[in-house]
Amino acid sequence: MTTDQRDSLLEAGLTHVAFDGWSAEAFRRGAEEVGLDPALVGEVLPTDAPALVAAFSDWADRRMLAALAEEDLSGLGVTAKVARAVRLRFEAIEPYQEAVRRSLSVLSRPGGAISGMTLLHRTSDAVWNALGDSSTDHNWYTKRMLLGGVISATTLYWLDDSSEDKERTWSFLDRRLQNVVKIGGRLGKFAARALALPDRVVRRMQARREWRGAR
Repeated sequence: MTTDQRDSLLEAGLTHVAFDGWSAEAFRRGAEEVGLDPALVGEVLPTDAPALVAAFSDWADRRMLAALAEEDLSGLGVTAKVARAVRLRFEAIEPYQEAVRRSLSVLSRPGGAISGMTLLHRTSDAVWNALGDSSTDHNWYTKRMLLGGVISATTLYWLDDSSEDKERTWSFLDRRLQNVVKIGGRLGKFAARALALPDRVVRRMQARREWRGAR
């Protein structure tokens, strides 16, 4: 089965998650709509809830990247580019808002926190890679950690936002990203100092030994 066919089944099943939850039943119903034998769902998609949520997140990341590739980002600053990428992802999942809400319930179960952090990291990494991020060392981790926090907070805001065209959500996203720019600079400097600390300690210890030996 091709990726497009797999995605069609996923999308069809997502419309039933609101009623059947993240279950095999939701995607068996979706299979009937796309002309696939429901008995074959397990051969196309995982049937356990956390894995289905992960497949949905991967689908959303790919939709975001495809839409981002069509955008003209010339003239935009880095923060504006990140905001646009994140917004495109939310626009991709907009028709499946209830599925997103239910995915948070799945990820809040015992053991789900690690899965949730992994998915956030993958999304953050996809955004930064698509925008040509070339950072290394502590900057690489700092950018992805902070953006993951922004996406998480914005998701919660987005789920309860009843404003027209989600305008309040986009304002919230912009504010969080502006805060991240300030926080990121401080965290980056702190991380750099922390990474350099062992070398400084070693040098000081060596200097003390040399000083004592000279006495």
